[in-house]
Amino acid sequence: MPKPLVSLAWCCALPAILFVSEAHAQGPASCTGSGRPPGKQGTEATGSVYAAASTAGEPVLKTGQEADILLSGVDFDNAGGPLLFNHNGGISSDGRRLLLCDRNNNRVLVWASLPGGNTPPDLVLGQPDFVRNNPGTGRNQMNWPIAVHTDGTRVLVADAYNDRILIWNTFPTRNGQPADLVLQSAPPQPPAANPRTQWGWPWGVWSDGTRVVVTGTGSSAVLIWNSFPVRDDQPADLRLTGGGKLGTPRGVITDGKSLIVGDHNARAAAGQPGTLFGNWVWKTFPTTEDALPDYFLQDPCDNNAGQMNGEFLADGRLALIGKSLYFWNSVPASATTPPALTVDWPFFGGDGSDITEAGTRLYISTANANRIVLYEAPPVSATQAPGVAIGSPDLATNTLDTAFIISNPVPASNGKNLFVTSDFDRRLYIWRSLPGESGAHPDFVYHLQEGPWDIALHGETLAVAGARAASIWKTLPIDGRAPDVTFQGKAGSQTFQRFSGVALDSTNLYLSDPDAGKIHVFRGIPGTSDSPALSLDLPGAMRLDSDGTWLVATCTTQPERQVVIYRISDLRSGSQGQALPTTAVRVNLPQYATVYAGRLFVGDTNFNRVLSWNRVEDALAGKAPDLVLGAEDLAPQPPRIGKKTLFWPGAPVFDGRYLWVGEFKFSERLLRFGGGSVAEPALDTVRFVPAAASAAGAAGAQWLTTLTILNPDRSKGRMVKLSFLPAGRDNRTVPETTVEIPAGRAVVLKDVVGETLGQSGSGGLRLRADGDLLASSRTQDVSAGAGAVTGVDVEALSTSAALSSGLIFPLRNQPGDTGVRTNVGFLNPSEEAAVVETELMDLASGTSLGTIRAELPPLGFTQISDVFGAVGHATPFEAAGLRFTSTKPVFGFGIVLENASNTGRWVPASSTLLGLADAVR
Repeated sequence: MPKPLVSLAWCCALPAILFVSEAHAQGPASCTGSGRPPGKQGTEATGSVYAAASTAGEPVLKTGQEADILLSGVDFDNAGGPLLFNHNGGISSDGRRLLLCDRNNNRVLVWASLPGGNTPPDLVLGQPDFVRNNPGTGRNQMNWPIAVHTDGTRVLVADAYNDRILIWNTFPTRNGQPADLVLQSAPPQPPAANPRTQWGWPWGVWSDGTRVVVTGTGSSAVLIWNSFPVRDDQPADLRLTGGGKLGTPRGVITDGKSLIVGDHNARAAAGQPGTLFGNWVWKTFPTTEDALPDYFLQDPCDNNAGQMNGEFLADGRLALIGKSLYFWNSVPASATTPPALTVDWPFFGGDGSDITEAGTRLYISTANANRIVLYEAPPVSATQAPGVAIGSPDLATNTLDTAFIISNPVPASNGKNLFVTSDFDRRLYIWRSLPGESGAHPDFVYHLQEGPWDIALHGETLAVAGARAASIWKTLPIDGRAPDVTFQGKAGSQTFQRFSGVALDSTNLYLSDPDAGKIHVFRGIPGTSDSPALSLDLPGAMRLDSDGTWLVATCTTQPERQVVIYRISDLRSGSQGQALPTTAVRVNLPQYATVYAGRLFVGDTNFNRVLSWNRVEDALAGKAPDLVLGAEDLAPQPPRIGKKTLFWPGAPVFDGRYLWVGEFKFSERLLRFGGGSVAEPALDTVRFVPAAASAAGAAGAQWLTTLTILNPDRSKGRMVKLSFLPAGRDNRTVPETTVEIPAGRAVVLKDVVGETLGQSGSGGLRLRADGDLLASSRTQDVSAGAGAVTGVDVEALSTSAALSSGLIFPLRNQPGDTGVRTNVGFLNPSEEAAVVETELMDLASGTSLGTIRAELPPLGFTQISDVFGAVGHATPFEAAGLRFTSTKPVFGFGIVLENASNTGRWVPASSTLLGLADAVR
């Protein structure tokens, strides 16, 4: 039986955060910056290649099950590497090192020296390595870290969704190092006897080594410790509420003499809803309980642009990032004091962006551009652009776009194709086939002028609606075609204040106008003079869905009518519909409810779960849900990314085979459930290609690997999971790409590392298959031109070919442009680390030329370029070999290359059981 409903910490403090309008007022003409990239129009074909999902079998959906695949991201527990951020947040520096909150990846990245370009960090906190990104509650884990601060010795992190501050008393030196102290907020209920212990969802943290300041977004308070905490959960000394006007306080900006706190939902008066965006300013640092701020400072370019965040610079100036970048010469004298300089460059900062100064440099973390931008010195002109980007190859690239991370995904599927909208991105994403693997990129991206809030699909008709526009395709746009009909501000004869929800069935088109409190029902697609057949009154009506029998609407502004259901055959103008009862389960700000063949799904956004009833009638009768996803029972959950957990699930859609769930704003994943009914075949055949590349080499060489896979079975196809094992890292969690090999056929993958797997560098390949296969690769220097014969051929090997000791022979060295050089490498096929001890020998004389020790992580790869030079020998050798022993069996190899042509010979390791003399002969 499901457990009874319980309260979720800080869950109800979020309505204004979740549903703030994107329609911001216009600022002065000189301010063109924005928290998000500008809208544009057009259609982009991506050239994406991905494995299609199986459409066979029946869906299997059960409470608490894992998701099958993840879109709008790399993969489960996979951040994509050290330089692929996901909405970076707070940033801090002690003048020597740089720290960045990579908030959606649940980690803090640390550069041991100040980066001057797009160089990877040296250290990660919250994760054991630069790949994984699952959240956790241990001292070595995080769940959505939003702010970081260091005074040069200590490090403090606002671990928002764990409701705590993590403190390292000395600067961390290793990956995943646990915090020394934890300041854990008390739960919100019941009210704490000491309110200075209760401050959930921290968004800002600062310390000068003595005092500590923390913002409690969930408790509408700022907490101050007058002396640095020395024990876990030490209560604060002061609590500020702005006289009850603080709404959801965010970032902390202080020079120790004044205090500025961002607020995303500030109140004009105590007890009122929070509707203001900006920063509270205490011109003198507060030293008494609930000292009142002096004024409320709003973004100079746009009062609705949100709070600003930043830092006091060493020269006393105040730098804040908001819609633009602003500099005041000191603390503003009043709320109307203009900045001394406004830099109007497209930073695309957005919620959570931050600034830190390091020496003369200014680093700006821009959340919606997914990067850090760097000024070598603070800008001095209104149009001065930063010099470089970190986390992006250049200042023009947003890696959220290139990785196809969708801000607010709302899916629609007919069981064959997948369509996804995002209002923030102002885009429609289209997969021509249902994707069957994580990380699959869409085939087409529509760039829309207005942000679509909802999407509907029925038969061959697709509709999207949001803001001032609604567009309809009468034939599904799987070829990139333009919409057939676009309504601007009105549909037929009906004027709309704002389009918000859209639904389709065989008879009707439904469009909601939340500002007018109406759902308008049209018979078919309206013409220019058509009026609605009827209209329904539902204030704040947002998204809609219909299965032809039931019409369901979500409405987050009315506590008792958050999900409203209508029987379509009973519809009349003014019909009220029936609200989803809360007798068995209460929902918290559900953004979307969908109905399929009489089955109801509700995205219970703030309780981080999806609820489903097999029959709408059961839901209306107040019965408990038949299914819960994101939890094992009906207990509300904190937001957490993971296979079995959800983070603000906004939009569930069922296509009869799969349930697709889009997560909102602070997660942005798109998950698929229901694939469990078709069991994935056992991938018992494992092969390794010891060396592959997509990388630049010496003297202008460009090395690429072509992989050929043959399925010898003429009766059935073969599924192969293919992964790249790059050098120098633990590869146990690398992403896999599925390749289907037809019966009795071969597949040739040109540039398998770069094009097929989307990776770069040198490493090995792993192939996991559901049956026998043959595979061979050719790595060659393609800079030699078309038809080049340079390079080496490498066969895929089974793990039985790996050796714990062996000899790589013969190896040669002939220095000079027309000579030869030798590279040596090792691939570890084990999921445990290996240590390889090597000795390079002149076998003609029996002389040792030197030793090299290689440490191989699990599934790790290493290559020693010019092995003779690596041990300090530049003389010719014709009969050399390398003897090795390893703590785990490894694949060893040598590559003897002609310097002039890059023509190579592959030299596999052989067993030394025959003895050295036999090996030499």
